[in-house]
Amino acid sequence: SSVSSLKQHVAEEIKYIAELVGATFEIESEYPEWPYNPNSQIRNLFEKVHQEKYNKEIEIFAVHAGIECSAFVQKMPELDAI
Repeated sequence: SSVSSLKQHVAEEIKYIAELVGATFEIESEYPEWPYNPNSQIRNLFEKVHQEKYNKEIEIFAVHAGIECSAFVQKMPELDAI
């Protein structure tokens, strides 16, 4: 999740369901969240350059990936990463 509290909530829900069916649930590793920045200057620049180069708007959407960015953003909160 891009929000820590939601990530914790989902983990608790999965653990609860696992217990209901007699299973166990364990988180072996975890990565920090990387919240969406609606005011990202680098993303705005990327959109502009893409529009100029390809003469069409880019489609931007969130995907479940980019754990490297989350590690960098955790250490450098001011980093504008896309």
